[in-house]
Amino acid sequence: MTNVTPAMLKALADGDMENAITAATPGGIEAQEAAGQQGLVRTFSQFPKEYLGRGDAATAQKYLLSLGFQFGDDIDDLFVSVTPPPGWSIKATGHSMHNDVVDDKGRVRLGIFYKAAFYDRRADYRVNRRYEVQTDYDGEYENGTVTCNVVDRATGSIIFHGDTAPQKWGDEREQVDKSCNEFLSANFPKHSDPFAYSWDVAE
Repeated sequence: MTNVTPAMLKALADGDMENAITAATPGGIEAQEAAGQQGLVRTFSQFPKEYLGRGDAATAQKYLLSLGFQFGDDIDDLFVSVTPPPGWSIKATGHSMHNDVVDDKGRVRLGIFYKAAFYDRRADYRVNRRYEVQTDYDGEYENGTVTCNVVDRATGSIIFHGDTAPQKWGDEREQVDKSCNEFLSANFPKHSDPFAYSWDVAE
């Protein structure tokens, strides 16, 4: 029996039989999204035009150029052709829409979102910050614990060991989060700016 979905009806209205069949096939959209991810990571030759991270798009573009990215012609409305710095690659994550851009030292520098479904095709990128709060959960919310640390993503090291508290929100949990953020603010006041700290210079 045909699986009638809004996506299928849209494709039929547009006269797009190929995508109508994809939408009507169980798992068809998911397969299309997975295929889009495979095409993205197979060769690092295209890059999203849209920047949706912290800061503005012009600063993000300048930052990428400083890293050694070279951009060419538009591929379509979402992507532009790119030559990445030597040794850089795109790695698929466990989700078909999320991908990591890894530098020549194996560090995850950027994130690329790409939804390849024909009815809602979108792509954008974000720049990772060097210093971040890492929150680790152990157990279920009702009786589990949470530990907060500050990590230097350039070196992979923990630079501030926070405390452990119950996962359930309360004074203890709030204090754990607060201590990590206070450390960041005191030592790296521009930590929320992904362009503020070089990943190849000791701070």
